[in-house]
Amino acid sequence: MKRRKFIYQASLGFGSLLPVIKKAKALAINNGPFLATGIKIGEVTASSAIIWSRLTLSAKPIGQEAKVPAFLYLDESVNEWHPVNYFKEKYKQDRPNKKVKVIFPEGYTVDNIEGAVPGSKGETRVLYRKLKAGKWNETKWTSVNAEADFSVQFALSDLSPASNYEIQVEARSIGSVIIAERINGNFRTAAEAQKNADVHFMVTTCHEYDHQDAPGNGGFKIYPHMLTLDPD
Repeated sequence: MKRRKFIYQASLGFGSLLPVIKKAKALAINNGPFLATGIKIGEVTASSAIIWSRLTLSAKPIGQEAKVPAFLYLDESVNEWHPVNYFKEKYKQDRPNKKVKVIFPEGYTVDNIEGAVPGSKGETRVLYRKLKAGKWNETKWTSVNAEADFSVQFALSDLSPASNYEIQVEARSIGSVIIAERINGNFRTAAEAQKNADVHFMVTTCHEYDHQDAPGNGGFKIYPHMLTLDPD
């Protein structure tokens, strides 16, 4: 497993993907759950979309005052573990595709390293409608799945093709009537299969956690500028 894969799977509170959400708004003074890892909108077709949500214990990721783990990679030729600089110097590999060993600083786990956002039990739902339409459609309140890192997916269906939709993802404690946090988002459905239509999208790569130029403020300075191009 490579280092960047580990960071991703540890559910750090930074999304390396282009954000498609506005800032989450706390709706009540409470103990959560929160939506610190945001939402994801994907698998969009002419009539459907999947909304991913994850509940968190805290409203923000752990800051840079915390430590990060070290990573060692196995050099099978000598059966020794070494940091990445060893592979750069010896093999000209800056990303060795080797077995990796993660060494946490004393007193640290995946839940309290820099950038970590532990998951939380709770319920979430999605409200959705055509952009600026009157009535909201809503899913049922659904408990997140602890086995899926406290996340859940909502499959929206019966959507109109080539249409702009806005959504609200809400979070609350199990059985509560108080909405702890809400995130707004939007997307555009695909055109009908038999019709030609332009699609505006962006592709990014190598936005690794330790390469951030705006930590604590979206991760990368380029993201807000990308959003001004109005991708679908």
